[in-house]
Amino acid sequence: MNKQEINQKLAAILTTLDEVEDAAESTIYLALGSNIEDFELLKDLLVKSGMVVSKSNRLSITPLGRTLANKINEFAKGAI
Repeated sequence: MNKQEINQKLAAILTTLDEVEDAAESTIYLALGSNIEDFELLKDLLVKSGMVVSKSNRLSITPLGRTLANKINEFAKGAI
């Protein structure tokens, strides 16, 4: 994955979790194309940055992650 792909996938995960609160890691893994290395990298970035919490094989968004997801959604609205 290049930097742009990483950013796109991080944005997709955050905006999805903003809508659903939490999701099974396997669901996100499958939605990202079933590449375990990519998924683990993205999960690590989100968890270590404090935007997502991983517990019992589920990812949930934190207030910090929600703030960024809202900014992404606002940007997307302006770009359309």
